[in-house]
Amino acid sequence: MFDISKFNEELSDIWSTIVGDIMSFVPNRDVIEKAFYIGEILENSQRCTFFYQAESQIQDPLDIAKKMGLTEKISKDNAFAILDYCNKELTRIKELFEKTNQEFPKSIKIIYDAHKESLDAKFSYERITAKEYGLYDAVCDWQEELKAALSTDQG
Repeated sequence: MFDISKFNEELSDIWSTIVGDIMSFVPNRDVIEKAFYIGEILENSQRCTFFYQAESQIQDPLDIAKKMGLTEKISKDNAFAILDYCNKELTRIKELFEKTNQEFPKSIKIIYDAHKESLDAKFSYERITAKEYGLYDAVCDWQEELKAALSTDQG
């Protein structure tokens, strides 16, 4: 029998794990205002990436690491490890939906507000990528939306 509260509890645990993983990349979490995560689950694969808002600017993880004095090798190794962890969480999401005989979402976006310690997770059954439009393109588009919103807020 399908237990919606158990399902929601497991899904919340996955969201929290993803946020914990991407926040673990930053040694000094006080500089992070928000963390952003985007993932896509396909039939036989999944992919994801993450980035941050710090100093009222959208920044990728390696830029943040460089500002904190981490070497490029450590930064890249850590970023790839975190992406590996986050991909495993996408597998957990797919398995959770399949276990409950539900269609699994194709795309996921998470925004974690570090100052408010609040998490907003949304998923969709539509793919975010296509043959000519990859995850990098989707991330760039999302970052541009966020930058525009930031400049409106600051202006």
